[in-house]
Amino acid sequence: MDDPKQRQPDIGLARQMLAWTPQMQLEDGLEKTIVYFRDRLLTQQIADLAALARAGRLRPALTEVPGEPCPEQPAGPLVQTA
Repeated sequence: MDDPKQRQPDIGLARQMLAWTPQMQLEDGLEKTIVYFRDRLLTQQIADLAALARAGRLRPALTEVPGEPCPEQPAGPLVQTA
């Protein structure tokens, strides 16, 4: 199992052999890592949606309101077609 809680990684060897020390606080590093991956995932999702749109496999989702006829111009989020 690759679980840091079970492995309990230790940077002591890097400190000892390489005279290495962290250059930022753990919280700052985690925050930057989270922002990086969030931005990267969002960029990938946008690219995927653009590719689907270019391929004609993306259409607006219909928004249904109970008791009202379906609008001529669909509104709402985009959804992937089959």
